Amino acid sequence: MKDSKQFHKFMDRYEDLGGQILDSALPNVAYGLDYSNNELAGEICDAMDWDSFDIFQSIDFEATYENAGIEEVRAYCFLAFLRMDLFYTANAMGVGEKSFNMLAAALSEYWFKRLMDRFNFLHGDKEGVTPHPWIH
Repeated sequence: MKDSKQFHKFMDRYEDLGGQILDSALPNVAYGLDYSNNELAGEICDAMDWDSFDIFQSIDFEATYENAGIEEVRAYCFLAFLRMDLFYTANAMGVGEKSFNMLAAALSEYWFKRLMDRFNFLHGDKEGVTPHPWIH
């Protein structure tokens, strides 16, 4: 029973933090994005014709990378970015376990960068992918 309470406590904290991340109005220029997290969430909903989304929903990023059109790739790229921000922030704030947060953040960053490359390719940058030293 204690483990169940601890799990629900962590989930509540992650959900609260997720809400704060999605509501942020600060631009993400350090990552080359002119959008704030709140604007990214709006772009995701518009592109996918969703009313809202769950930042924790299960997503097959690999299938998106391989098969999706440009708008879906862009939306999931933004979603991966928001997850990366969430788990890096959770780690910095001591929410959850460091090893989990860092793994989730790294995987999210990997898919953010891969999907950004795919979006750029679909958008007309036929030169190839952007060199990300820790990926390639």
